[in-house]
Amino acid sequence: MRVEQTNSVMPHIDLGLTSNRSCPLAWFVLVSLPALLFGLVLMGYLGMISFPVHLHSVVMIGVIFFIYLIFVKHNAYYAGCTFSNAIDDLEESLAHYIHNNRLQLAKKTKSNAPFDTFMQEYTQTLRNDNFASVASTIFPTLGILGTFISIALTMPSFAMSQNGALEREIAQLLSGVGTAFYVSIYGIFLSIWWIFFEKGGMSRFEKLISRIKERTRHYFWTKEEIEQIHFVKSIENFEHLNQIFEKITANEFIDNLQHILQQRVDLFESVLHHEQEILQKSTKHFNQIMRTTQATTQKSTEMMGAYEQIADSLSNMTHQVDLSTQLLKDISHKLTTKESNLDLAYQKIQESLKKLEADSERLIRRAQEPKIIDNR
Repeated sequence: MRVEQTNSVMPHIDLGLTSNRSCPLAWFVLVSLPALLFGLVLMGYLGMISFPVHLHSVVMIGVIFFIYLIFVKHNAYYAGCTFSNAIDDLEESLAHYIHNNRLQLAKKTKSNAPFDTFMQEYTQTLRNDNFASVASTIFPTLGILGTFISIALTMPSFAMSQNGALEREIAQLLSGVGTAFYVSIYGIFLSIWWIFFEKGGMSRFEKLISRIKERTRHYFWTKEEIEQIHFVKSIENFEHLNQIFEKITANEFIDNLQHILQQRVDLFESVLHHEQEILQKSTKHFNQIMRTTQATTQKSTEMMGAYEQIADSLSNMTHQVDLSTQLLKDISHKLTTKESNLDLAYQKIQESLKKLEADSERLIRRAQEPKIIDNR
């Protein structure tokens, strides 16, 4: 079965629905009757109609009505109106959802993600489901709470001992209890009113979702379609395997297979023969290399012996040169010493010659002196 993601163009979805509902009108319908009842209670308190209501009951009913106004936008009737007016955005979001989850099976491209998941994610922002789930129970509870508060506020002390005063307190208690029950009645009415429009809105919303799902069912894969495609592909694969098996079991195929196997065996034997020849040649070359290596090793050993002899001769010659050098140094030292002695002797001779010359001149002068006297 071929399964792949495709880069197809985003589908254009037309649900065929129009946005013709007015959400302010839906809000007004939800608020109309509760507001009218609260107005009647307020008019009774102000004496505009013959409907006696105490102030505490008016305040409690007003508080419950204010809380009801906060909850109104979370009713399914109003949320369904908001959903109906967002058909264009719904079509665009649904097209993106189908495009991002597209899956191709048997050359058909549809969304692999379920439609219900998209609707659940898209509608969860229309209202707060937590508020909607507690609204039907919170209004009667607030009504009962308001009734007890009203009774507690109107409860007399019953401290009077006179019969007339005690009767007035009992009458005041009964009057306060009577109006206090209006709060519970109003809370129960709001609960019934909320449930009526909640169920009606949910029914209309589910019908609208069913219409959208029916119009877009060809954009989504169903479990039955996937199983059917898988079954068809399995049959095709089975037929393909049968054809392959028939080809395998055919005599022509077996003969070709035997021929191919014989060629493989011949090729393998040829490879083994060539490997043996290569091994023999390699062994022959290896023996030649070993003999050459041994001869080279022997020549190297002989060269090493000659080198050692030359090294010994050079060592002896170096020793002889060192001895000759030492002898020349001794001779040079002796010659230097004799030269120094000759210099000293030469100096002494020169001194002696100078002294002799001086003595000679002195003798000559002395020898010449008598001659000078005789002439006189």
